[in-house]
Amino acid sequence: MMTLGQAALAYAAHGWLVFPLRPRSKEPLTEHGFKNATADARQLERWWGETPESNIGLHPGPSGFVVIDIDGADGRAAAQLLGLLSEPTLAVLTGRPAGLHLYYQHPGFSVSNRPLAPHLDVRSDQGYTILPPSVHPSGAIYRWDKAPVLALPPEVLALLQNGTGLRAAPAAPLAPAAPIPEGTRNATLASLAGTMRRRGMEAPEIAAALLVVNAERCRPPLSDAEVESIAASVARYAPADAGRAPLRFETGDDVPPHPGPDGPGDTEADAGAPSEHLTRCRSLADVLKNPESQQPPRAVVPGLAWAGRSTLVAAREGVGKSTLLQKVAAAVTTGGTFLGERCTQGTVVWVLVEEHLSDLTIRALKFQTAPDAFNVLERPDEPLASLEAEVARLSPTLVVVDTLHAFAAPLVKDKSQSDDWLTVMAALDRIARATNAAVLMAAQALKSTGEYRDSGSIGHGVDVVLNLVRPDKDSPVRRLEKQKSRWALEDTTFELVGNDYRLGGTVTKKLSKQRQKVLDALEPPMSYTEWHEASDVPERTFTRAVKFLTAHGYARQTETETYEHATATTAT
Repeated sequence: MMTLGQAALAYAAHGWLVFPLRPRSKEPLTEHGFKNATADARQLERWWGETPESNIGLHPGPSGFVVIDIDGADGRAAAQLLGLLSEPTLAVLTGRPAGLHLYYQHPGFSVSNRPLAPHLDVRSDQGYTILPPSVHPSGAIYRWDKAPVLALPPEVLALLQNGTGLRAAPAAPLAPAAPIPEGTRNATLASLAGTMRRRGMEAPEIAAALLVVNAERCRPPLSDAEVESIAASVARYAPADAGRAPLRFETGDDVPPHPGPDGPGDTEADAGAPSEHLTRCRSLADVLKNPESQQPPRAVVPGLAWAGRSTLVAAREGVGKSTLLQKVAAAVTTGGTFLGERCTQGTVVWVLVEEHLSDLTIRALKFQTAPDAFNVLERPDEPLASLEAEVARLSPTLVVVDTLHAFAAPLVKDKSQSDDWLTVMAALDRIARATNAAVLMAAQALKSTGEYRDSGSIGHGVDVVLNLVRPDKDSPVRRLEKQKSRWALEDTTFELVGNDYRLGGTVTKKLSKQRQKVLDALEPPMSYTEWHEASDVPERTFTRAVKFLTAHGYARQTETETYEHATATTAT
């Protein structure tokens, strides 16, 4: 990984003006702050030679950028209204939850520091921003989210030129006949103008439409001259290309981006070079500089959920997976224990898509859940978008999705096909890794095997798959059996006693009908193919059954690669 000093030199090589900030701080280290920003390599080497852990500040305007600073949900809402989130541009993910710096091409006129709306600020000719891989005071690393550097949306350009903005938080999208109050008139009309311009409308047409909206809905109306000025400002910019949707490039924290097609460094000599928007390799030596790279993930719930990773718990109906996950969630909200092990205390987001809210509430009270730390996302219309937004807002330690299949129902057209599931599982994995939250998902299991149903892409998309089973329907004992894990993990036997789960309990393992059928078909010695043909079960079911039977001591493979019976084990 690049050091902070190396990253500063790489930015300077592109002509960006940078300067040092105090380590893990936003405070300038130099006497005059951003006014000392430079691209002089010798000066940068002196600064970072004296204080190697200094964060990196950028003076955006002289470096060719206007930076929009989005802070939290209100900032995102205002940015959406102004068209800032309609197309991806180069961005920095800051150390704040939901914090984002959007980089745009400088328009050529003077752009001062100013708010566009509450929690939505401009940084350019005055002031500074912080560049990756700087370290936020919280310990989080600033990271690039790469895309081409776009021109500012016409709505924003009009506001910057006219010196106006939203003085209040933006409302929801404009409803039919809804009034436009003072404080949002300029931005709302500019947003409408931008929409019309992107569809190819010219200044007179835009002005005519805006004058009608202004007269009928603005409270009080703006002057006609001011409305016509908004239309003229927006119409100076070319309509957006139809269907244009630049791609995002997820990259390492330490790779400085190319400033853009018209920026410094874009020379003919670079024409045949690999795109700097693509992810670059990292050597093992660089990886090993981070001590955490050599450690297993940190357990949020020992044996069940890990920070930045995802776990799938599959169980048949009635085995008690929701009750188990509720106990786990309660332990996280209070920093309590689960199976005798202390859990990491923090906030929980529970995605409720199957049960009734009252059922969840009753269980939460039963397990003494901390009310202020337990948040319910109930039946979201847009599951992934809503979950991503809430995780960004709340920064939870644990996310519970109950159940995965109900959550994904609006997104997966054919549950047996992998393509739709790949998209869903990749998004959930991205939430876990980007926020360091532990993501815990419940899934319905097949009656025949006790394993998760539908596409194999579900299991491929998580770090751990556990099957929650009840070996004996007349016993309170449950068992978490590992189907898949990226690190060493043992099966666990436990039982619910009162309001607590306790380790222990002894049961004789009972096989499902399909597994028993496969075992009964074994007449040793048999090859794999002979055994499969004799079992008369589908190949996928047979493969899973053989895997289980050999793993749990019912059968074994000999040195001649045939199969024979073995002594069955007892689960403890």
